[in-house]
Amino acid sequence: MKLLIVFLLFLVGITAEEVPSYEKAVSLFRAGNLEEARSILQNRAKNPGSTVADHILLSHCLFRLGAVNPAIDELYAALKLKPTDPEIYIELVKFISPPTGSKVLWIF
Repeated sequence: MKLLIVFLLFLVGITAEEVPSYEKAVSLFRAGNLEEARSILQNRAKNPGSTVADHILLSHCLFRLGAVNPAIDELYAALKLKPTDPEIYIELVKFISPPTGSKVLWIF
């Protein structure tokens, strides 16, 4: 039994090392290394343990890289994880709000 526990802990350790941390992706994003941050976040998003934060930050990376539709898709993926999270809806609204300086009045 102890051998099984040690083996499982070893596997968890390998998995944790294979996928860089969210904090690493945030650091890269803030430094402007969008491609590297995107790569880390896409790997994290593929894992069953991905978080809403992974998908939201990936959405920001994709948007800044000009991939608008995939950025929106990531927000929908975040909604599947946590459909009651208001932050995700706020992020989605940003895609439909008028550009800065627009004379259009939006009423919600």
